Amino acid sequence: MGGQLIRKALLIAIIALALLEGYLVYMYVFGSPFPYIGTLSIGPYQLIAVRNNEVILYGEYSPPSFRTLITEIIIKGVNMINGRTLWMTNVVSSSLISPLIAFSLVNNDLFLITYGQYVYHIDKWIIAETTINATVINALTGNVISSTAIEATPYVAVLNVINNHVYILIFPPSTNSMIITYYKLSDSPPYITLAWNQTLTNVCGPYGSAVVVGIHEGIKYVLMTIPCNKAIRIYLLNRINGRVVRSIFIKSPLGVTRVYGVINDTVIYLCGPRICGTNMVTNETWSIPIMGYLTSVTTYGDKAIILMMSNNTLIMSTVASNGTVLVSRAIWSYKPPWCAPSYAVEIYSFSAGAIHLVGNYFLVLAGPFALTYTASGYVCLPEAMIIVNAGNGKVITRITRSTWSGISGDLGPNLYIDYTSNNTIIYTQCQLGHCTTYETTPRTLIKDQWYYAITDTPYPTITTTTLLIASTILYETTKENKIQRNKTNF
Repeated sequence: MGGQLIRKALLIAIIALALLEGYLVYMYVFGSPFPYIGTLSIGPYQLIAVRNNEVILYGEYSPPSFRTLITEIIIKGVNMINGRTLWMTNVVSSSLISPLIAFSLVNNDLFLITYGQYVYHIDKWIIAETTINATVINALTGNVISSTAIEATPYVAVLNVINNHVYILIFPPSTNSMIITYYKLSDSPPYITLAWNQTLTNVCGPYGSAVVVGIHEGIKYVLMTIPCNKAIRIYLLNRINGRVVRSIFIKSPLGVTRVYGVINDTVIYLCGPRICGTNMVTNETWSIPIMGYLTSVTTYGDKAIILMMSNNTLIMSTVASNGTVLVSRAIWSYKPPWCAPSYAVEIYSFSAGAIHLVGNYFLVLAGPFALTYTASGYVCLPEAMIIVNAGNGKVITRITRSTWSGISGDLGPNLYIDYTSNNTIIYTQCQLGHCTTYETTPRTLIKDQWYYAITDTPYPTITTTTLLIASTILYETTKENKIQRNKTNF
């Protein structure tokens, strides 16, 4: 009687663990790596903004056209709870190229800013023109309130939308000047207001169509960075009237290839094999070496978060505006998973980036960037998700998922961050062609440690189930041998 109870108890335990094991394997392969509060059905659309219980989405469609490219921009509001479409509107744009699109949500008004190129004839001349249009949409009903062209120029132009401000930069050819036009967006007529217009001379030009200008807004000032071969031209402008407060050149013998941002009065940029900073007020410059190779630099508040990869180890350094390294710590090391042996996949470099959550907490995502493979079909690649306190370098959560990617297709990340704010994070997880979009919050990612403990890996449950099965087999074998001995003795 006691043996039957033991046998039944072991059988029930094995079945329960097998069911749990199946669930954990499913969650490990297809489930969310992060704790979440809900799922969303976005479909083929991209996310613009989240407000209350509504997400605003948009998509593009270009029907066949012989003379110009006609792009239909579909915008809709969707209830996050039940997935019901609340409103939908279409805006048509015609251009020689696919229009560049930017959005700005000001209270209940959504601004759609489009940048396109057009051709028209004057006598025997063919004139190419860049036009920037602004369409105002009521975000409660989807009704189009107004649509107007705010800029038209035959020159190279750059559009930048930051919060409820629009910057249009025009670069006349064969000159070293730059024209800046600054608009304010509001939720009441006239909706779009020209705040100021400024022409800067002796910048550094002439410019090509690929000129990249960095714009960083402060409370009183606007900082603009313009790449000039091996130097960067920096302007500090008065935000109210556009007047130049300060203008300096930052030079480096190895060239300044990228500006990452500004912390306090210091510009953070890449100068050869080092990360450099130059104080705009004192003109003092500092630099720190890059260990291994650089993956990203993120500026937030009064700190710069630098991520570097050295010997398959991800290193995070937190740097103050004066160049002091506050924290430098290894936060993740790559070890080939069982599904990606070295003979099948060899990873040469990783990409990594930091996303601010709340306070000093950041979400760091890391994955393969360059690799070779000898396998076929799908390969298993590591993808790391780390929540770290940038103030002291303490790792709160560290997950390494084995994600499957088709080697003949996109080898990009399987986790996509669609939207971030102080209160909401929207992300999409794709695995073997199956994608799900989740909603969570920064505090949920940090606090819900139980979720990571359960879903991080199914291996402990698999091991426990295997041991129980082995124990059951051993128990049954021992019992059978005992019965056989009793029969022999009898």
